[in-house]
Amino acid sequence: MRQSKPFAVMMKDIYTVREFCEVHSEEKKVLESSERPIVILDKKPSLNLPNNISPNLKSIGVMLPFSPISRLMLQKDLDVLIITKSSNIELKNETAFKNLKNIADYFLIHNREISVPLKTPVVYLINHSKCVLNQSLSSPKKALNNSFSDNFIEIIYGKENTEYSKNFLGGEFFIKTNKEFKMAAHFQYVTLQGKPSPLSSAISYLHFFKYNPDSFIANTGITTNALEKNSNSCLSSIDHFFDCISSLLDIVHTNTYAGEAAQALESIADATTKDYYKYRIKNENSAFVIDIKNILRGVLIDILIKKEKSMIATKFHNTIYHITCQMALILSKLYGINKIILSGTTFQNKRLLEDVSKGLKKENLRVYFNSKPYLDNTEILL
Repeated sequence: MRQSKPFAVMMKDIYTVREFCEVHSEEKKVLESSERPIVILDKKPSLNLPNNISPNLKSIGVMLPFSPISRLMLQKDLDVLIITKSSNIELKNETAFKNLKNIADYFLIHNREISVPLKTPVVYLINHSKCVLNQSLSSPKKALNNSFSDNFIEIIYGKENTEYSKNFLGGEFFIKTNKEFKMAAHFQYVTLQGKPSPLSSAISYLHFFKYNPDSFIANTGITTNALEKNSNSCLSSIDHFFDCISSLLDIVHTNTYAGEAAQALESIADATTKDYYKYRIKNENSAFVIDIKNILRGVLIDILIKKEKSMIATKFHNTIYHITCQMALILSKLYGINKIILSGTTFQNKRLLEDVSKGLKKENLRVYFNSKPYLDNTEILL
């Protein structure tokens, strides 16, 4: 079941897009490029589309027609189509007819079968650079040239499919030099219960730092008991920290799609404050550890004094930004490295990626993230 997972939309032309969304010149160029990606755009307040296309989000994925058939479908009075790919459900026409007959009114088919289903790139613009979202699980190094045969710092926030990252959790800073490769820093690990949801992550963080979960969350018993027995436990990544804060703010308690709680948290982080929560960086066993206890404490205090959720969400994002830039700068000076790679699912957060990228560049560091899809639509369309 799709539930809250956002859809993308295909709009007739750039004029239609501008009726519904904020479109800057660079975004227009990407929309009209030969790749024809889905571009994440800010909704206009007057957006006259059903809210459940992208619920709880201030942005929407938009693409322009990319083939003759899509242009034909958007002729006359039809300006917008909701996009969902049947190739994600059925690859064969016959099975689509059989399994989707009670859902679809019509089928538009091709006389060639789908051999290899390919994803349309999903992108947004960061400081005039394109960031490809649906390939962010792969390291940006794969899309870069031989300049990465030398030294670099890689910051992995969330999942990332590389050989070495399988042994780590997603909140780490890695150093690669000609002489060594090692983890140089990481966010403090927290014991979680089972396969964490945003709600169970919140309970786990509260329990780990000796707060009474019942003071902030209802019905915590099963998770708390399991944590006390150390039953089916695992360690946290930074993704879980975002989930925890989202649940504590009563935004999302259960993800109906990957990253839902974090996206909803980002979507309300629109306060203008520059404030951030206190944190501490410690040196333990030849690695820096980012102590998050005071961050959680600050969030809980703000909740108790009933500060606006948008203010708390903004301060939390500002905190992660400050930590990331400070830690990267410490490692850059310590190891004499000026190349920084940002990878992992948490850097799908546009606000965080934009702020971190801008902050590191101010320190004259070279910043890299996924900016090129491996395939574009021109390679697969007839």
